[in-house]
Amino acid sequence: KENVPELVEKVMEYIIKLKPSGIRPYTDRALQQFLAMEGIKLIDYEVRAILQAKISERMREIEKEEREAMPKLLRKAVEWAKQNKKNRFTKADTEAFLTDTETSLSRENYDLLYSKINTQLKKIRF
Repeated sequence: KENVPELVEKVMEYIIKLKPSGIRPYTDRALQQFLAMEGIKLIDYEVRAILQAKISERMREIEKEEREAMPKLLRKAVEWAKQNKKNRFTKADTEAFLTDTETSLSRENYDLLYSKINTQLKKIRF
């Protein structure tokens, strides 16, 4: 139990390194991969539950920060669309934009950005 904070940080680093840009993997899957890769067997279900809760809490904080940064990211995406002569964004375009800007988003924030970009592009029709 005393190693949980350190383990949370290592798992978070792993999740971010796993997908430095684009859509981050779901935390449960990434946690399982990390534990298997490190050879860590969590037999104590209480410790596993605490670890999952702490990771989920940290991911919610990151997702909130992403949503707060969304207006700025949206402006960049619209500018990227103009530069690339796109009047509509596909999911692949969104992924390319995130890769170009070295940005990583949760699945929910990725979907939100995708829809906001297309809404914005419809308004400006360049």
